[in-house]
Amino acid sequence: MHRPLSFNPMKQVNIMNQGIEEQYILALHAGSAEIEKSLVEDFGFPPMTREVAAAHEAGHVIVADAVGLPPILYTYIRKKRITGDQNAHIAGLPKAIWTGWTGWGDSIDNLYALSAQELLQRLLLVEGGWAGERAINQGHPASSVFERVPTAFHLAMLVRRHYHPAASDAASLEAVKKWTMNFCRMAENRALQIIRKRRHLFDRLRKKLYQCKRLEGDQLAPFRIGTMKGWDRDLIPPVAH
Repeated sequence: MHRPLSFNPMKQVNIMNQGIEEQYILALHAGSAEIEKSLVEDFGFPPMTREVAAAHEAGHVIVADAVGLPPILYTYIRKKRITGDQNAHIAGLPKAIWTGWTGWGDSIDNLYALSAQELLQRLLLVEGGWAGERAINQGHPASSVFERVPTAFHLAMLVRRHYHPAASDAASLEAVKKWTMNFCRMAENRALQIIRKRRHLFDRLRKKLYQCKRLEGDQLAPFRIGTMKGWDRDLIPPVAH
């Protein structure tokens, strides 16, 4: 999970055009609890262990560096006890889970001023967490739904607008959803490819985070080796004519 790109639909209402895409994103975010519940019913509860939490946050950090984003400020994991009505929509939720957070100095308010490539960097940052789980063979369909689904779709749709502006409101919602879903899958796979290519750094980082539970500043420097050449190859869609 990463704090800066959390999507707040109520905050965004006034600056959106309320076109077909934005309406879908608002509905998707509002329905994330139901999406998560459905996935848990179909596939069971994701293994939110200390190992998985460390791999998830390490994935964010490794991918952020590879796509050329500024250094991550901090990352941590912690054990969280579930009490009262927290996540009551999920049946069979354990009494305690491991979760985490990765902080980067950005705000969703800035997204509408970014280029397609800058948005793509942030999309891969989002996908890096689940890619980290997949890299250790713990990628669960119900994992990190609130992070992966609405935020990734939001970013992908903004990328799409750079290349298909005329189709934004004229295209059918189904066409928009299909394009966005395919693009998100491409980003998911690219994030995983990045982690596999930097597996030595990823493994060292996730083990260090597992042990220390929090890393920040200079502690993260040994895991940064700079932008990976070709990280965005074939990801930018063709311009519509």
